[in-house]
Parts: sequence; structure tokens; C-alpha cells
Amino acid sequence: MNNLIFTPKDNNPKSNLEQFINFSKNQLTTFGSDCWENNQWKTTFSIYPVQVRFSTERIKSTAYKYEPLAAPFIEFAKAYIRYTYSLNPIRNLARHTESLRIVEMALYNIKGKADILQLDYLVIHEVENIV
Repeated sequence: MNNLIFTPKDNNPKSNLEQFINFSKNQLTTFGSDCWENNQWKTTFSIYPVQVRFSTERIKSTAYKYEPLAAPFIEFAKAYIRYTYSLNPIRNLARHTESLRIVEMALYNIKGKADILQLDYLVIHEVENIV
């Protein structure tokens, strides 16, 4: 892959989000070319296993049973993780996934749905309260 940098083409958040998700889903290959439909991704960094699970914290989960992040937020979360890891592979993505879970929870608490396009100062304030 020659170009890993996503460049928004429109002055429209919804269109840019759709393009970002499409770019990450169809042009990046980190975590494998067929990972997108799965809610748990695995790869290796050097000799270390790297795993990401797109699960919510709104519903109790275990290592074996979990509830995925809500749509449409999960599409953004997958794009964000794949894009970020493609630019800068690291051994542990726990901080990234935890941050995404908190934002999803805050969106639900304030907006009633998990849509990243609804992110505003009220949601950010709720993130601060959760943390």
C-alpha cells in the first residue's frame, strides 16, 4: 500500500465519515483483508500478539461472551482502529478501545444512540463525567 493517509474530499461530515470508513475498510489490510465483519481482530506486532475486541461496556461481558459496539458507531470504531494501527503499529490497543467504548457510552447517555456524527460538547462533557 503506497498511500496510508486519508484526505477528506468534502466539506460535509457525513460524506467524509463514509469516505473514511470506506477507505479503512477497503484499502487498508492491517488485521487481514477479511476482518471487517468480525468483532474481534488479531494480528502480531513483532513477536507479540495484538488483539482488538469491538465490545461495548454498556452491557456486562466476559472474555467469552460480549455485546458488540452499537451501529453505526462500530463502523467508525473499526475504521479508526485499522487506520491508527496502519499508521503506527503498537503492541497494545487497550487505551484506544477503552476510549472508543467510553465515547459510545457517552453518545448513548446524551443522544440516545451511538452515532459519532452526534458528537458535541455535551457528549464530551459526559465523557469527562464517565472518566
